[in-house]
Amino acid sequence: MSSRPAHDHCRHQAIRDLHDVLGSGITIIYVQAATALALSGTADGSDRASAALAAIKSTSKELAAEVHALVDSLTAGASSTAETAPGRPGTGLNGIAALIEEMASCGLAIHIEASGDRPVPPAVDQAAYRIVQESVTNILRHAGPTTASVRIVRETDAVLVEITNAPPNRENHHALSRGGHGITGMRRRAEALGGSLQAEPLQDGGFRVYARLPTGTPDAPAKTAPGSPAIMGAG
Repeated sequence: MSSRPAHDHCRHQAIRDLHDVLGSGITIIYVQAATALALSGTADGSDRASAALAAIKSTSKELAAEVHALVDSLTAGASSTAETAPGRPGTGLNGIAALIEEMASCGLAIHIEASGDRPVPPAVDQAAYRIVQESVTNILRHAGPTTASVRIVRETDAVLVEITNAPPNRENHHALSRGGHGITGMRRRAEALGGSLQAEPLQDGGFRVYARLPTGTPDAPAKTAPGSPAIMGAG
């Protein structure tokens, strides 16, 4: 049977996933709904309004499926780090391109730069995705349809993740409420893997998030987060 600390970690991980999934999905729905409302009364905005409504429909369906899967993992006490909700792109590094495309439909232009092809442990793979997801959601929420960059480097013993954005674009920006637990949650994800995360404003008014997630080496395996599948299956 799994230990109590491992079980607690699983629940906390699933709760963080639920926070990120809901935050991202609701932000996209909000922005698309605001866009559709703004265009509904214009003569040449019907096509764009229809596209925004279609995006709301798609995001709502995907959000419901992923929330359902995460609630199931909370109820069962399973580790959400090993799960991917049906109907969603993979919640790992391979799913970041689809995430960026989804954000682009909300007016957030993101340049992605990736280097390295070393295999990444599943827990690190998902943590990197969730950090990017939360970061770009925060950009959309607080800075509006601005420009941003995502840089991912697979080093010998770590994955480096850096997300930066330009100053807020207040024109045509439907601001959402500030505050929340996003940065704290991202930092806890990194620290659970033995890594670190920095989040800081830039001098030009933009923002930067930088995380280092250890992957280990053949001689020094990566730190296993409490509640990982290996631990959960231990007797």
